Amino acid sequence: KVIIAGLNPPEILFNAIKNYNHIELITSPDSNNMNELIREAQLHILHTKQPTGLKLKLLNVLFKGRFVICNSNMTVGTGIKENDSLIVANEPLEFIKMINFFIGKDFSQFNFTERKNLVFHFNNFNNCRQLIDIIND
Repeated sequence: KVIIAGLNPPEILFNAIKNYNHIELITSPDSNNMNELIREAQLHILHTKQPTGLKLKLLNVLFKGRFVICNSNMTVGTGIKENDSLIVANEPLEFIKMINFFIGKDFSQFNFTERKNLVFHFNNFNNCRQLIDIIND
């Protein structure tokens, strides 16, 4: 099943999926529901047209989710690099190829460790600890 979840989806999306029984659109889920969807999803597909700064939705799925496919605009200026669980795709056929690759793959301990290292510098607790160490030196 494909689940699309987001805040105030456009009418064009409703019309595009209405004839597909395997696609469910969840409109404006509350934060608890969205967090559950993120944790349960095998794969997150993120796309943005604006290459401006770090996207909170990307950070959210990197901290809570499994595999991620996003376009290059999503990672511009973030320092976030591709790895075994995060792939950058910019063309529709690239997205399809990577969806097929990730759909049955296990999110391994290696992927978990790699992800933890990837988001380490975005962790508020770690950043506070570093600030305290700097102040105490």
